[in-house]
Amino acid sequence: MSELGNKLNEILADVEKHIKNPEDLDYVKEQIITVANMFVEAMENITDRYGEKIKRMETIQDELAKRMEAITRTVDEIEKDIYEPEEEESYDFEIVCPYCNHEFVTDAIENVKNEVICPECKNVIELDWNVDQESSCSGSCSHCSGCADDEEIEEYDDDEEEKIDNDEDDDM
Repeated sequence: MSELGNKLNEILADVEKHIKNPEDLDYVKEQIITVANMFVEAMENITDRYGEKIKRMETIQDELAKRMEAITRTVDEIEKDIYEPEEEESYDFEIVCPYCNHEFVTDAIENVKNEVICPECKNVIELDWNVDQESSCSGSCSHCSGCADDEEIEEYDDDEEEKIDNDEDDDM
């Protein structure tokens, strides 16, 4: 602002040189000072308005930065869940012991735990992680009706160890 003050003083000095009538000189000086004050007032109003807008924008920007930080944290968590495998993923498996038919749930870690011990009979049960579902069923599960055709299953009477004939066509 000091440059404007210096320039105003130069203009007033130049006006004094050119206007010899004291009344006219005072009038012109008053008018110049009035115009200068009007410009200063207008500049202060503009500065105040833009200052308020800048403060509002800073407040909004701070709020947006906080929201963006929260979104970034959420996306990072989602990305971690999707793309970063956990060191040891564990799964609960329901197992039926082939020795005593006791059903139990165990926590087996894939490709690490290849066998479990039945809590009932204490026998070791081997886990086969690469079993083809269709070809692995023997039909001997306690909760399974068997995957093979009924005609191909041979049943034995435990007491007599004789083969039981499942062929219904022979009965007729």
